Amino acid sequence: MAKKNLPKLDISPIGDFLFQEALEYGQLEPTAVGTHTCYIIHSEPEKKKPPWMSFHYRRGLELLCGISSRWEQGEAFLRGLEIDLHLLAEALVKDPLLRDIRMLIGLSSLSAPWGRRHGFYTALYADDEKTIRRHNDSIANNPNEGKSRLAPLHLFFITPRGFIEQFYKEELSCA
Repeated sequence: MAKKNLPKLDISPIGDFLFQEALEYGQLEPTAVGTHTCYIIHSEPEKKKPPWMSFHYRRGLELLCGISSRWEQGEAFLRGLEIDLHLLAEALVKDPLLRDIRMLIGLSSLSAPWGRRHGFYTALYADDEKTIRRHNDSIANNPNEGKSRLAPLHLFFITPRGFIEQFYKEELSCA
C-alpha cells in the first residue's frame, strides 16, 4: 500500500486562543482540580460539536517558590501534577457535566517528550524568547521567574479516553 501524505494541520489558531487565554487567566474563572491544575470548558457557539476543555497548571505555585533547589521544585510540581491529573481523569469518568468533552488541550512549557510519554499528541507552538517570556510573565508566583534558559511552549492534545487511560489509576507513583 502506498504511503499517503496527510495535509499538515494549522494548529496556530488554537495555540493563539490558548496563549490569549493564558494572558487573561487572572480574569477567568476556571474550575480547580487539586493543587496546580484547573480547566475551562469551551462550547461551540452553534453547539454542533461537543465541548472541549483547556487545562492549565497555574495554581498553588507559591508552594514551589519556598523550595530552593530547582530539581526539588520540579519533583514537587510533578508529584502534585500526577495527583491533579488523576483527579481530573476521575472527574471525566464520574462528573456527568464532563462526559461530552471531545478533547483536552493545553499550552505549556512542559517538555514534549513528557507529554508523548503520557499519551498526548504534542506540537511546538512557540520557541521565540519574546512569546515565551510573555507567557511566563502571565503566571503568578512563577517559580521559574528569572530562569535563564526558556523552555519552548508546546500544545498538548489528548482525547478524554486517552486521558483516563493514562491518569485514572488506582495507585499513584507518588503515593
